[in-house]
Amino acid sequence: MKIVTPDAMRKIEDEYINGYGMDSFALMETAVISIMKHVNIKDRNIVVVCGFGNNAGDALGVARHLIVLHKIVKIFICSNGRELSRDCIKNMNILYKMNASIEFIRKTEDLNSLNKSISESDVVIDGLFGTGLSRQLDTYYTDIIKSINTYSKYVLSIDIPSGMNGENGYIMGECVKANKTVALQFYKKCFFCDKAKNYTGDVVVESLGIPKEISEKYDEKVYTSDEITDKILPKRNKYSHKGTFGRTTIAAGSEKYTGAAYIATQAAVKTGAGLVTLATSKEQVPIMQSKLAEAMICDYEDKYFVEIIKKSNVVACGPGLDSNDSSLKIVEEVITNSECPIVFDADAINVLSAHKELLFGRKDKNIVLTPHPGEMARFCGCSIEDVNNKRIEIAKNTAIETNCIIVLKGYNTVITDGEKIFINTTGSSAMASGGMGDCLTGIVTGLISQGLDPFKASVLGVYIHGFIGDSLSKQMYSVTATDIINKISLYLKEFES
Repeated sequence: MKIVTPDAMRKIEDEYINGYGMDSFALMETAVISIMKHVNIKDRNIVVVCGFGNNAGDALGVARHLIVLHKIVKIFICSNGRELSRDCIKNMNILYKMNASIEFIRKTEDLNSLNKSISESDVVIDGLFGTGLSRQLDTYYTDIIKSINTYSKYVLSIDIPSGMNGENGYIMGECVKANKTVALQFYKKCFFCDKAKNYTGDVVVESLGIPKEISEKYDEKVYTSDEITDKILPKRNKYSHKGTFGRTTIAAGSEKYTGAAYIATQAAVKTGAGLVTLATSKEQVPIMQSKLAEAMICDYEDKYFVEIIKKSNVVACGPGLDSNDSSLKIVEEVITNSECPIVFDADAINVLSAHKELLFGRKDKNIVLTPHPGEMARFCGCSIEDVNNKRIEIAKNTAIETNCIIVLKGYNTVITDGEKIFINTTGSSAMASGGMGDCLTGIVTGLISQGLDPFKASVLGVYIHGFIGDSLSKQMYSVTATDIINKISLYLKEFES
């Protein structure tokens, strides 16, 4: 599913209306019918709160349909003296002829009627602002939004919760806290910004019937991960053997950290990598030999370490390393001696933060960096707050700067090669436990080993990782990396072509 900015959505609608001859009021009615699907027909008392633009026109259209269904509907128009849009006026005039209950909120005293009506209602339809809001709201609107948040039992927002900046998800003074948001035609970019989920509630997308040719013309190349993940995994040929599915090297672990190396390696094995070798610290070798039955083991100082890297189809590096000189040497050896794709995670990324020059010089975009926000902040020289507030922009710019694929982890993980951007839609807080990042590294590495290009493997790996977590969380309070690993092979069958 495409994700659009307010500017792109405006251009798409304008093209449909002015370029294709679609009647704007008919388009509004399509939106109204789509929104009506999400109004609980059992609710009897409904309050519609709207502003002055086409988002308000949608809300008034919904009110019209609800009145026809014999609902008790009270409409509050909050234009603050602004002139209503043409199509908004059309719906308002129809409502007047239907003897609908319409009140204008002109001053603070008028809020008493709004507050009483909302407190007595079953649901509030929020049509104050659309995606175009970019200015701080004055007290007139913040007071109205506070009333909605204080007195409502359930809120359905149209396209976007009112008070949210459609571009960056910033709260422009105050924002409606919706239980559900009905997004029209596409997801909006702001939905995937930090803390937006606190305001959107459940998000559903409803089509406006806009032709594909128009949306492709204004395609900003930002998508949800389900756009690419369906049946992407190649079906295994019955004559294939372990060599068919690649040679994988995992450079992970140190004397201090033992679990990360095991998790990353086992995840790669369970994902289906053909021949997996773990290169780890000398102290860890006997421990890993007793734990990993399906992987070969060597240590970083082994004379074969470099040869193994040279023969690999993919190398993962970083889980369980230390940020020290020995880790720098390992990272240098991996980059210098391999032409295959590399997945860097954890302390390998911290090492590269001070040695970005190691990333430059590769012609192919086959290095994947998988930072969490803290590692991304160190890598970019900014604050974690900056990363969280501008996840998409920072990930994209870093991908362009380094010529790498960036997997910026967290809620709605961002995966980008600097051109296309995918926002992951799976995963939950049930997965908030140690080792999850190491598990993801192993999954992505295992997919690359089997022949997927690094970008598709990153998108699919992140999606599957979260998909398994979501499935397990339906029956489990918390989900560990080991839980994911034990189910990888089973769930991968759902993504086989």
